Amino acid sequence: MAIVSASRCAAETEQGAHVFEITGYSLHRGLGVGRFLLSATFAVGGHDWSVLLYPDGVDEHRRDCISVGVELMSANRAAAVPVRATSSLCFFHRVTRMFSWSSPPAKFNFGRPTSWRHCFFSVMRNFPTGRKNGDF
Repeated sequence: MAIVSASRCAAETEQGAHVFEITGYSLHRGLGVGRFLLSATFAVGGHDWSVLLYPDGVDEHRRDCISVGVELMSANRAAAVPVRATSSLCFFHRVTRMFSWSSPPAKFNFGRPTSWRHCFFSVMRNFPTGRKNGDF
């Protein structure tokens, strides 16, 4: 009689969401290329994160764009413990209570001193927010 064995390996995952409301967005335009607005820190998967929004683009190539990214804020990041994350961005219209746009998921590897921050989305600045005053 043949011996049959089986095993399984399952990655630990956790999902979370963070709402970063930007009121008076148009007042933040002109902040400068590479300068960003930082959300409050939030925890997902045992790590602390923040959302970064670059009103004038993350770099010179995207200076006419709004760029959005995530940053690993956890205190243990100095230990260079590798962290893998998947992130996506949604624009949510507060009045209609509907999502007006979603980015495809983007995967990141955090773990080197130069990789705590990742920009995963850029869109032309004239992107319609669906709001009269430009809030989103």
